[in-house]
Amino acid sequence: MNIMLNTLEFAEAFETAGFGHDQAKALAVAFGKAHEAGPEDIITKSHLDLKMTELDARMHAMGVRLTKHIGEVAKDVTGRLWSTIAVIAAVSTAVSATIGAGMVFLLRSGSL
Repeated sequence: MNIMLNTLEFAEAFETAGFGHDQAKALAVAFGKAHEAGPEDIITKSHLDLKMTELDARMHAMGVRLTKHIGEVAKDVTGRLWSTIAVIAAVSTAVSATIGAGMVFLLRSGSL
């Protein structure tokens, strides 16, 4: 049910109570706008609680997904790290073998 609100009388009542004209007018206008709001414009505590619960659930789900993603990235990085270490070890072994073969060649040829 929509009840008419006389904002002029509202402002005059505030002025009578000691508010300045501009303050009384601002209060009357603000109250009038709030009074015109329908149920769809008003947030109740239960509605806010519901939305907060929904937000908490969404944030939890995002945290779970983020944790899973971080785990997958960590596995990938770890795998790449071990692959890189294996390549470095293979190259190091090949370089050592090449140097060793070169030393043997030089020793046999009498260059050293």
